Amino acid sequence: MIWVCRIRRYRCCRVWPSPCSTPSWGCQLRAWQLAFIVVGLPGILLALLVTSLREPQRKGLLKARPGDRLNSIPLRQVVAFLGSHRRTYIGNLLGVSLFIMLSYAILAWTPAFFIRKYGWTAGEIGVAYGTVLLIFGTSGVVSAGWLAEALRRRGYTDANLRLIMFAAMCAMPFAIAAPLVGNAWLALALMAPMTFFLSLPHGIGPAALQPITPNQMRAQVSALYLLCVSLVGLGIGPTLVALLTDYVYGKPTLIGYSLATVAVVAAPLSILVIGRSLKFYRRSLAAAERGWIGPERVDV
Repeated sequence: MIWVCRIRRYRCCRVWPSPCSTPSWGCQLRAWQLAFIVVGLPGILLALLVTSLREPQRKGLLKARPGDRLNSIPLRQVVAFLGSHRRTYIGNLLGVSLFIMLSYAILAWTPAFFIRKYGWTAGEIGVAYGTVLLIFGTSGVVSAGWLAEALRRRGYTDANLRLIMFAAMCAMPFAIAAPLVGNAWLALALMAPMTFFLSLPHGIGPAALQPITPNQMRAQVSALYLLCVSLVGLGIGPTLVALLTDYVYGKPTLIGYSLATVAVVAAPLSILVIGRSLKFYRRSLAAAERGWIGPERVDV
């Protein structure tokens, strides 16, 4: 398709597949670059809308003594607070990161798996797996909050972490079976429920940290969470699949065994770490409900 337009002295040539250039700007845009711009432009309007929001009243503030409020917390006090709740935070950060490690490993290597094992083209697996991600990945992220709230109404105060543990239990058999079956369409069908369960922790994982963290520390704790998820999940997960394929199984076509191995290791470890941290998470929640007196006097 050729789009020709003349606006003042700007000239737009072919948008697909040739680059689009503007002499005044001296830049070239290809179709995939133009897609990023089209998707990103609504974000500018959304940012303008956010400026109209009013700052909510702060809740869950850490207090030095009854009646006093601390507006800023030194880093050493943040470290001291995390240390006093270390079993809670280690369980959350490490357990969720291990689960997300499996998610990133599968997300990164599924296209290569179908191309190497079943001979699919990049376009074929892109459409098929992209559809699975669009439907089941999105529904998993959206429904995670509803499912956690349903557990909370049943009396589970640790609903977010408990749901992530259940998701790991449910995702594990699908994550192991999908790379090992001998039929491409059966593998893709198994990836549908697997994708749903793997997408559950992406929203409720960081949300689980908010009620156990004083308001003034939530930014630092959220940054720590993103660091752990990035290092363990995004850094180790895909790399581990590559190392197993090259140095353990020794053949690119055996990448399915590498994916199944990561699932066998990461999912049980995540279940174990989160399961052992649930009681400590409930204690931290109880401390938050009583009100924080200071990081050096928290009793959990």
